[in-house]
Amino acid sequence: TGAVTVSTRLLVVLNPHAGRGPAAAAWAAAEPILRAAGCTPQLVETKRPGHARELLAALPRGACDAVVVAGGDGSLHEAVNGLMAAGTPRPPLGLIPAGTGNSLAADLECLDPHQAARAIIDGRTRPLDVMEVRLGPAGDRGAGAAAASAAVGAAPALPRTLYAFNIVGWGLAADAGARAQWLRRRAPWLGWRRYGVANLLELLRRRVRPARNSAASRPPPAHAPATCTRHRHRARPRAQPAPAATRTTP
Repeated sequence: TGAVTVSTRLLVVLNPHAGRGPAAAAWAAAEPILRAAGCTPQLVETKRPGHARELLAALPRGACDAVVVAGGDGSLHEAVNGLMAAGTPRPPLGLIPAGTGNSLAADLECLDPHQAARAIIDGRTRPLDVMEVRLGPAGDRGAGAAAASAAVGAAPALPRTLYAFNIVGWGLAADAGARAQWLRRRAPWLGWRRYGVANLLELLRRRVRPARNSAASRPPPAHAPATCTRHRHRARPRAQPAPAATRTTP
């Protein structure tokens, strides 16, 4: 795509609780750069977990020229799932990193809000691989998910199909992730260290997760608890500079 023009309408989805709350500061740093380039951002703050997914899943076609997430990996995960649920054509997706881990932003070598804003202005987009994960029946979320919910309290109901842009975790990874979110509320002073603490706590519990894994070209049997499909597109060259703006594709 070409560079951003004066007609570019940006829907900015901001998670005020991302990381330790730096999303507003990150957006305050990026907004003047975008406006100076002629962008017209519309800011929407999320109010609860899952809100970004709901907003973007119901986004009318042509409502904006691009979506920008000001938040962390969790906010971006919700945005990707919302855009995938909305169907095609999907607007380009940009990121102003403001989370705790900022895993994707680190992969893109774009952790600075000013740099991210300039990458969005440049208007360069690239395909982003998305994995489709089909969950089992509503009453069979698996031992890992059930244990994680029990450890941290009731979890919100998940859709039966999820999309991942980074990793898919099960068992210990899911338990540690849920524990880290629990620590975010109970021990906010830990900051990013909560992930290490969460992994250590779950390792000490020594839970065993029986599982069956298979790799085949044919569809999985109907009774399989979960399947994972990767939507693969053009490979990313290693030497290519990585902008912050990406486009989700099925």
